[in-house]
Amino acid sequence: MSLIGLEDIGHEFADKLIFKDINLVIDTNTRAGLVGRNGSGKSTLFKVISGDIQAKYGKVSRAKKAKISILSQEYDFSSKNTVFSWLSSARQDIIDLRKEVDDLHERLRTDESEHYLQQLANLQHQLDIEDAYNYENSIETMLTVFNFGKEYYDRPIDSLSGGEKTRLRLIYTLLKKHDLMLLDEPTNHLDLKMIDWLISYLKSKNSAYIIISHDRHLLDNAVNHIYELRDCNLLSYGGNFSLYQKEKEDRRVLQEKQYNAQQKLIERTTDFIQRNIAGQKTNQAKSRLKMLDKMETIAKPSDEKSIKLRIQTDKRSGNDIFRLENIDLGYPNNILAKNINLHIHYQDKICILGPNGSGKTTLVNTMIGKVQAVKGEVWQGASLKVGYYDQISHDFDMNSTVIDTIWQLAPYEPIGYVLGYLAKFGFVGDQVDQICGSLSGGEKARLSLAKIIHSKPNLLILDEPTNHLDIPMIESLETALQEYDGTIIFISHDRYFINNIAEKIWVFKDCTVKESVEPIEELIESIIIDTEEKKEAIKTVQIKQDKPKRVNPFIINKLHDDIIDLEKKIESIKQQIAEKQLSLSDPNTFNNMQKIKDINYDIELFTKELNKLQSVLDEKETTYLEYLDQ
Repeated sequence: MSLIGLEDIGHEFADKLIFKDINLVIDTNTRAGLVGRNGSGKSTLFKVISGDIQAKYGKVSRAKKAKISILSQEYDFSSKNTVFSWLSSARQDIIDLRKEVDDLHERLRTDESEHYLQQLANLQHQLDIEDAYNYENSIETMLTVFNFGKEYYDRPIDSLSGGEKTRLRLIYTLLKKHDLMLLDEPTNHLDLKMIDWLISYLKSKNSAYIIISHDRHLLDNAVNHIYELRDCNLLSYGGNFSLYQKEKEDRRVLQEKQYNAQQKLIERTTDFIQRNIAGQKTNQAKSRLKMLDKMETIAKPSDEKSIKLRIQTDKRSGNDIFRLENIDLGYPNNILAKNINLHIHYQDKICILGPNGSGKTTLVNTMIGKVQAVKGEVWQGASLKVGYYDQISHDFDMNSTVIDTIWQLAPYEPIGYVLGYLAKFGFVGDQVDQICGSLSGGEKARLSLAKIIHSKPNLLILDEPTNHLDIPMIESLETALQEYDGTIIFISHDRYFINNIAEKIWVFKDCTVKESVEPIEELIESIIIDTEEKKEAIKTVQIKQDKPKRVNPFIINKLHDDIIDLEKKIESIKQQIAEKQLSLSDPNTFNNMQKIKDINYDIELFTKELNKLQSVLDEKETTYLEYLDQ
């Protein structure tokens, strides 16, 4: 069934054409990726599809009642609401249904007429269809997957970091009722395990989705069709990202052959016409002239200019770059990893792996002296010239222009040199005069890389360098890093990037950081399936672990047994509620008002008992964790 139809869609900003003549049908089976260079119009096309903006040309048709859930990169929100409360509001339909049920329960206390009983049965049936009784469980599951513990539930959203807000918005988008999801860069600020979960979740969905992403692993595993915005046109390719790349090259080769063959034909035909238009073969010449006029010209394959980066070093570093000896990483009241002993050599290419919050950025900041080690010694080699790419803070003046940001690094160079250098990073024409503060996330990332590379460092430290870059720029960066003769330490959750660059892996595991000898792909898989990673194994409790327990172990064991018993009772009651809900769905029940009344009365009693047991369980779990921390 068709959800959205785009017919001859075109759009422009300030008389600059963004795209034209787009025809697209999105149906319930759509599982597509949308790719193209930054600035090609991908996010704008999403807004046209969702109805956030109206295209200047063409027609958009939408199925009646089709619901769209969209994750936008540009959406920066502020809210005094708490995390759990805000996520609950993603399903306003469930909230409204529950309020109707509560109102009917109240009314039935004084009026038990068949009309209200039937109305209540219908609402209960609708709640069952919407799986409303599992909604809070779904929220808790997603919060756990995306690294939000229970301590986050009652936190105001405004107290969260930018990365946490981004992950929270993704959860909200996934929870929201939809027939179509539009996900713009959903993997930003996700670690490997989160990305893998997202892929599995999307593959299990019955609804349609289109994804804008620079994550080639996601596009290889979660979509079966690729749309590409190129030269203002939308091109369609069957299959995942890898198949798209192959088909795109095959199409280019075929088009080039057809173009060259046609050009030779035109050249020969034109020559024949010129030689014979006034001669004995004038009729043949006129016939061929008509043929040329009617010929559908094959366009010359567009020359996609890839950015050719080269990262040079000003001088060679020593053979020993860093030595980490008996390091405890983190802060006095928050140890992230202990007893780290690692060595970095000249021309190492090291990737640091670990879940979000494990301490990867803290580790690189400890190496370069931005953060002091809690314990141990960091030895730094001689003649190091560090280029540090930070995904969050960019080292340039937001009030300056793009061209001045680079020109101040080479004040004696002519303007042609600066323009040529900026062009390598995709800044051309009026873009060089933009104020840095007005740049998009991708443009700021490219300008940061331009500034770092211009300094000719012999040690590159890159924290999530592929975030906000488009795929062609990532591939150019990969090529440059492969040819780079300095040392590289980087943090990334981009599996393709890791596989293409890393020669060694440092992994946060078992309360420390170690260099792994496993093959990279096997190591990534082991990290993803390691269910123990989310345990809070390294916290202040480690500092206290040698202190004697002040709580009788018998009390702790008894609490643990009580918690298990309560969990079993809660599960049993949930099952009984589900069975009662299922019985309400039986058409035979609709004709028996007394039976409906009895069932709803039972559900109300079970729900009260469930809430009571859940409250007791929460108290016992809190006490249990407090005892363990002593």
